[in-house]
Amino acid sequence: MEAALSLTVLAALSLLGTAPGCASSHQAGWSPSPEMMSRSAGPPGGVVVLAPRVVPESKRVAHAALLQSLQHRTQALVKTHLPRRTVELRRGTEAWCPATGCAAMAIGLTVVSDGRRCHVLMTMTRPSQSRSMVVAWTDSQLPRAHVGLHERPEPGILAADGIACERLVTELPRRDAVERAIRNAY
Repeated sequence: MEAALSLTVLAALSLLGTAPGCASSHQAGWSPSPEMMSRSAGPPGGVVVLAPRVVPESKRVAHAALLQSLQHRTQALVKTHLPRRTVELRRGTEAWCPATGCAAMAIGLTVVSDGRRCHVLMTMTRPSQSRSMVVAWTDSQLPRAHVGLHERPEPGILAADGIACERLVTELPRRDAVERAIRNAY
């Protein structure tokens, strides 16, 4: 009974984003810093694969290979499913479209990690749109299917429910939802 109650409490806290190992749901007053914004809006009619983010940011160095691998695999999927579109990659911390949005379709990647387990979320924002579609690349229950242009997709995601982070570098699961979202982007 006590274990069931603990799981219920943990599940409730994860929905609120306050459980241990859970991405925080606090967004009030948050916005990306200028260095996190893409230096350009991308090519009109093209695709921008933004620099991947990791939550918490303190895991960035530990997950550098994973972040690079995710970005390159996403680029390969875009080239496969949208072969006539120009694709640009953003490096470093350029993880968000400019304040006015992107002229290209923008794909963002967020890794939620507790150091051992990870979830990967993809956001897709159509050109000049203020909402982004959220797609789980790893199996996870998404608290919502869309977020605002500069709203983080990770609140409520519990890293402990993810898969082993080191597996993601070489074995990112094939997700029909991810491929379908890219294929139907335009």
